[in-house]
Amino acid sequence: MNRRLILNEPESEIINLEVLDELSQDNYPQIDLTPGQWKSLITLILPRIQDRIIDRGLLTSSTESNKIFLDKIFSSLGWENIEFK
Repeated sequence: MNRRLILNEPESEIINLEVLDELSQDNYPQIDLTPGQWKSLITLILPRIQDRIIDRGLLTSSTESNKIFLDKIFSSLGWENIEFK
């Protein structure tokens, strides 16, 4: 019996992007920023970071990795034909 599974995959998207302030003291200069200045800096750079993530194809790579992962899981559960739409 050929068991067929069709998965409707959503488009990959960035749902959260965080910048932590836990940088090593060795590689970064000490810059005194107030909480308000830190927020302004992060607000300025987050869209640029997100654009670079998209430009470098990380979402596409993530989508492909997810397909491989899901294929392995469902194959191990006995599904013989797995399609992604």
